[in-house]
Amino acid sequence: MIEIVGHRGVAKYEPENTLRSFDKAIKLGTDTIELDVHLTRDGKPVVIHDNTVDRTTNGKGYVKDMDLYEIRRLDAGKGERIPALEEVLDLARGKAAIQIELKGLGTGPPVAELINKQNTSDICIISFAHGMLAEVKKAFPKIRTGALLSHLPSNPLAIIRYTGAEMLSVNHSVINKRIAILMQKHGKRLCAWTVNEPAEMRRLMRLRVNAIVSDAPDLVMKELHRGKQHYGSF
Repeated sequence: MIEIVGHRGVAKYEPENTLRSFDKAIKLGTDTIELDVHLTRDGKPVVIHDNTVDRTTNGKGYVKDMDLYEIRRLDAGKGERIPALEEVLDLARGKAAIQIELKGLGTGPPVAELINKQNTSDICIISFAHGMLAEVKKAFPKIRTGALLSHLPSNPLAIIRYTGAEMLSVNHSVINKRIAILMQKHGKRLCAWTVNEPAEMRRLMRLRVNAIVSDAPDLVMKELHRGKQHYGSF
């Protein structure tokens, strides 16, 4: 069964990385919500993609230069606030799994410690910073991790060995039959990001990727249902 991942909630329909967006993703029946984390000046993990608040809120400045109180006063769209990571964990608990992308420097330890206290197995930490992933896995071996890739290296398994990750999350456009077979052979998960075109969703489903990340997870659900009707289970 292919896991459907809502990118920043449902970024196509609601303000990205907000409780409103995550709640809609959950209500649509999305298996997993994906989000991004930076640290505030006072060391609090908050859910925002960019290192500044300029693009997604009515404010300006770097996340690292604001404390939690300051950043919570900003409007992130439709009256939503930038949520603390704990708020999203509370919202999703028992309803959806979570992929947490580590964005800013130093995000690994506080995020991992927070997850470890939650004692949950439905959270996966992902990052392009493979060194940070390796450190998280070393300190908290039970936490699931995934290495993000924008292109395919000659030896993808070397990244898995280095990071200890259970999953590779790869730019959909570079995923091919070779990487799909390689991951299946070695019992590792392959996640495709960020897929918004139905034809590409169908291609990836035929390759039997484990997860598809989309700004519109409902479209992935439609294509998955259509594929099952025509070809049987993916």
